[in-house]
Amino acid sequence: MEACGSVFRPAALFCTNNDNLNIENGDIATELNSSNMLWCLSGNIALTHRILFGIHFDTDRLTFKPFVPEALAATRSLTGFPYRGAKLNITVSGYGSEIKSFKVNGKEQEPFIAANKAKGTIDIEIVMADNKIKPLKVNRVANLNAPLTPIARLDGTTLVWNPIEYIGSYAIVKDGKRIATTHATTFDASEPGEYQVIGIASDGTEGFASEPLSTRHRLYVKVDPVGNDKTSVITLPVEVPADGYYFISLDYANGNGPVNTENKCAIRTLSVDGNRAGILVLPQRGKDNWEEYGWSNTVKVYLTQGAHELTIDFRPENENMNITTNHAVIRGLRLEAAN
Repeated sequence: MEACGSVFRPAALFCTNNDNLNIENGDIATELNSSNMLWCLSGNIALTHRILFGIHFDTDRLTFKPFVPEALAATRSLTGFPYRGAKLNITVSGYGSEIKSFKVNGKEQEPFIAANKAKGTIDIEIVMADNKIKPLKVNRVANLNAPLTPIARLDGTTLVWNPIEYIGSYAIVKDGKRIATTHATTFDASEPGEYQVIGIASDGTEGFASEPLSTRHRLYVKVDPVGNDKTSVITLPVEVPADGYYFISLDYANGNGPVNTENKCAIRTLSVDGNRAGILVLPQRGKDNWEEYGWSNTVKVYLTQGAHELTIDFRPENENMNITTNHAVIRGLRLEAAN
């Protein structure tokens, strides 16, 4: 099961993949529900593959470490599982956390399949040792309240944030790494980078990091705000000041749905000089809220100094769960130096 707020998302409830379950009474008649949700389906698949069959992907091999509680003891088969150039037919019988027998095409061996030998059809038989699994302990801790998240801004190259009551100190994060601790509410951010602030209570409890703010060199390319659907293609010429890595993101609006549900995220492919560079994700920002603009994810690319052509278009791999609605308004593109 997958916990989510005040509900649980069961991997398979009553032989379905129902979205929500009320934790108080087990009722599936919740405000939002579906019997065909990707996160429930993927949770069910992950539980089956990674736990009951114990499949683990390593760089040079596929290893097996099944974990089968006694209450789930049975013989299970997974057929046609693709791995490199092979199709695996896997059978696990018994229960426990230890393997008694591991056979590949009828021959006993160590519990793994080497990547360079994964060819054709491979039959794998796993017999568990029926060993008792020791109960796991629950680590009980006192309930704590995290400090409020600082609201930060840049005043030139100085990072400034609102003071928080009952705070012990603030941690400064630059490019994902902690670089300082302070009791002040300002910090010199003149060294180019992406900065965040974390509030730390006097007992050491930490809050969430603030919105990241960058002091790196940026180039903004304006686009006449226009609805971008599956047939739209945006081509933008850019002049890069120096060789190096750059982060590319879109300034967009998506009023096709609320921020907390639905499936109308716009997805686009970014290409540089005709070569695919990555995927840009533009989630909905509020139902009918087409005045609320924000930034997509970033795609990191290496660019040489001089002129380049950036293209944003829709491709088959950009389909979302909704299928019908995959639309946003794009008004600009941001190019930010990585260092």
